[in-house]
Amino acid sequence: MKIINPSDLIKEKFKVWNSPVGPFDETDDIIQDMSRFADYLGSEHAEEFVKTMIWMIENDYPHLISAYMFVDIYCQSYGKSIAAPLMNYITPKGPVLLVELLGSTKDEKATDFIMKTIDLATAEEELLIACIGTIGEIGGNNALTILQNIPNICDNKLSKQAMEELEIAIHNNTII
Repeated sequence: MKIINPSDLIKEKFKVWNSPVGPFDETDDIIQDMSRFADYLGSEHAEEFVKTMIWMIENDYPHLISAYMFVDIYCQSYGKSIAAPLMNYITPKGPVLLVELLGSTKDEKATDFIMKTIDLATAEEELLIACIGTIGEIGGNNALTILQNIPNICDNKLSKQAMEELEIAIHNNTII
């Protein structure tokens, strides 16, 4: 199935999903629609999806909340497909939203990518917190080792908020 203009279709869907739920709609209806749309896009449109997200960030698009929800649903089936395009657009400065979305992919290669791309010791606070959360969300032995080493990487100069995020990430990666 060929999509004529996936970027416009994605933006329109985010707008619809971000609208208040009407008297005949339920939250479950939106989630089911998101799931169907994820399958409609499939893995072949992962790059276009990431480009659309970048456009949304750059243009302060007002429907990013629905984008977060959709990414989680999309990544349940197509996480590995979206990981590489996300990594192609993440620089040492972020953007934060793409770093956060990378966590949803659960791609363990992303942990090493973050460590090679972003200098956590000098990263801005919001980006550091996003990196901690993303590494924690990806999980795995490598992630836990990195998380436990972050205070050393940052010379023990973590803000209260970064420290709280780190404690949560470590805790979530040590639960058996």
